[in-house]
Amino acid sequence: TRYFPQYKMDIEPTPVETLITAYEIAKNNLKYVYIGNTDPKYGGVDTICPKCKKILIFRKRSDIKIDGIKNNRCNNCNELIYGKF
Repeated sequence: TRYFPQYKMDIEPTPVETLITAYEIAKNNLKYVYIGNTDPKYGGVDTICPKCKKILIFRKRSDIKIDGIKNNRCNNCNELIYGKF
């Protein structure tokens, strides 16, 4: 999640490039990785199938679409997706 200065903290905000780098590294070892507190144009907000990499849950600000999951499985490759949908 991106840091922004608040109240008396005057440290510079976290650079978006730093979050993108951390996101790319984390995706190598974790199934579900997100970037928080940034503009969705930078990515890292959608839920992606860990097996076939298809977008399962699309997020754009308050617009959320669950298109790729049926019966807790990816519609494309049948990978089990944990959660309540």
